[in-house]
Amino acid sequence: MEKTKWILSVVAFAIMATGCGESKVTVPANITNQTTSAQVAGTAPSVSTNGHGGLIVGGEAYQGQNNLANYEKAAEARPSDAQAQIQAGISAYVNGDMQKAIGYYQRAISDDPKNVIPYNNLGNVYYRGLKQPKEALQYYQKATQVDPSYGFGWLNLGLCELDLGDKSAAKAAFQHGLSKVSKNDPLYKSFQDNLKKLG
Repeated sequence: MEKTKWILSVVAFAIMATGCGESKVTVPANITNQTTSAQVAGTAPSVSTNGHGGLIVGGEAYQGQNNLANYEKAAEARPSDAQAQIQAGISAYVNGDMQKAIGYYQRAISDDPKNVIPYNNLGNVYYRGLKQPKEALQYYQKATQVDPSYGFGWLNLGLCELDLGDKSAAKAAFQHGLSKVSKNDPLYKSFQDNLKKLG
């Protein structure tokens, strides 16, 4: 379960790491919230784009209509499996079908309301995919409530607040995130950098 959560976090952050609003925002160059053997070895993960300006690490596994059909088939076969719904949601997002992604993430929330990933990913669909930061805000807020230690939720919340013009709320989100992640987490520096830029 932890490995799956970590993998989904990487994908969620990769989705989140682009289209981040104003250029004064910093996201970590290292896109994971944990050190992996690939990072230690200095190898770069595979990267693709979703056609909506979203950079997706490992996106090849989700990209294309055949992959989408496979993830949808798995989600249909396991309708009560939140992870299957999340995987289908990621594939729908990568393939540009925001409405399908929303449906899969909502089903994942119904299946596992304590799972932070679908809330965060719903925020990404609205914020980055549909360019509706006001709609995204509630999902990022919920992600930070479901798992206050989930750094990506705080980063996304801060970026979204900044896009909405609320620098005070953005600063508060970045400060919360900074207090929730360890100093060796790549997000730690991102929170610091964003706070410095906000003054």
